[in-house]
Amino acid sequence: MNPLKREIQSTAMLRKNAVEGVKIPEKKKVRFLHVADVHLGSLRGMHERVQEIPMHILKMVVEFAIKYCVDFVAIAGDLFHSHVTSIDILKEVQATLVDAKEHGIRMYAIYGSHDASPTHSSYVDVLASAKLLTQVEVMEQDNDGKLTLKPVMDSSGINLVGIHGRTRGIDALIYENLNFEALAKIPKPRIFLLHNAIAEYRPEFLKETQDSIPLSLIPADFDYYACGHVHQRIEPFEERGGIFAYPGQLFAATSRDLEEITSCLPGFYLVDVDEHGISRDSIMFVDIYSLAALTGNKYVIPDVVFIKLEFGVTTPEEMNKEIEEKLGEIKREEIEGKIVLLKVSGTLKGRKRTEVKWEQFYTLIKEMGALDVYIGREGVYVVESEHDTVVHGETREEIEEKTIEECFARFEGALGGREGAQRAKEILQIFASMEQQEGENKDTYETRMYSLVKAHLKLEEER
Repeated sequence: MNPLKREIQSTAMLRKNAVEGVKIPEKKKVRFLHVADVHLGSLRGMHERVQEIPMHILKMVVEFAIKYCVDFVAIAGDLFHSHVTSIDILKEVQATLVDAKEHGIRMYAIYGSHDASPTHSSYVDVLASAKLLTQVEVMEQDNDGKLTLKPVMDSSGINLVGIHGRTRGIDALIYENLNFEALAKIPKPRIFLLHNAIAEYRPEFLKETQDSIPLSLIPADFDYYACGHVHQRIEPFEERGGIFAYPGQLFAATSRDLEEITSCLPGFYLVDVDEHGISRDSIMFVDIYSLAALTGNKYVIPDVVFIKLEFGVTTPEEMNKEIEEKLGEIKREEIEGKIVLLKVSGTLKGRKRTEVKWEQFYTLIKEMGALDVYIGREGVYVVESEHDTVVHGETREEIEEKTIEECFARFEGALGGREGAQRAKEILQIFASMEQQEGENKDTYETRMYSLVKAHLKLEEER
């Protein structure tokens, strides 16, 4: 068996350092918060208290906004984990946004890839209809086919525009057809909301996917770009004449998010605007543990402990023995009252994953006082023989990407390798973005789709 590697990370020390060092500056002319990826309704199947954390944090954001004289909040997508959610969650969101409205705090939002809907009908629309928030994407199509984004002006005089996030990179087609001249005429100061990765700045875990927008397609000269979708904080950077910022997820929606929390605390950006506009010095990151302390909710958000065990090629018996030994080395106070993520990876040659005692390890960690336990076993896979190939990943999108690339790696020529895989993904995006129109028969629809694919891939030119 290859040597076992163990790694343990916790939010405890990060939280202590963050809370001790936070100090909210005096307000300048206008103040807003940039929030993204709240994912209300996520973490299903976990402890009830864990499922409630995203809602608690949203309420604390509003409390913070009231306490520190915030003018408005910009939500850069994925307020909800799905375009439909439970009535109980919707009621709590409504009550929270009513509280914000009564204190004069305006809420602006775009859809994210999760709360977007093919029918353009989601609970974000319900909140907008109730005038509890304003959707920022207001789009019209010009006579020449270009798309013009109409600004939404806040009472502070700041203009906001944005583009909803859509699944499978469909929003890239919108960016390609934007009327850049009209956008350049929008008065400053102005903010652009987007929910996608920027190709040149996407983190390592997104490098293998095509779900991104190149900088060249982003409208230039906005004072601030409120970005969402990337569940990892990216320090503000200056491009296209403005400042781009990714706050990352507000808490967690996946096991990968829980892992990320233990190395980089999640939160949001506080942005002050003065007569000169927005500078990097006027942007402050506020993590969720500091948020809890500042709003008098110090013990609402539990710490997260991430335990990573990496095996090489091994057997279920050896894996069971090693996991039990490593868990036995952990002290009760290290995990008591905390969310514990146990992530195991390795290869079981000719054996089954069910032979690993997952339920026993779950029970053991719970008996040590953990609030809740998530065991990530996606990295444990079985190889029947040395010729087998296994495609694995932590998300559906990642597995789909790797499956396509694996299939096309077997072909040669223009249809083979990365080029063939890229073409296949582009075609899938076109199919996903084009629905059959009302009154359009099947033959006409298929002909239109074939023409779009042929034009996009420039098949006529290649012949």
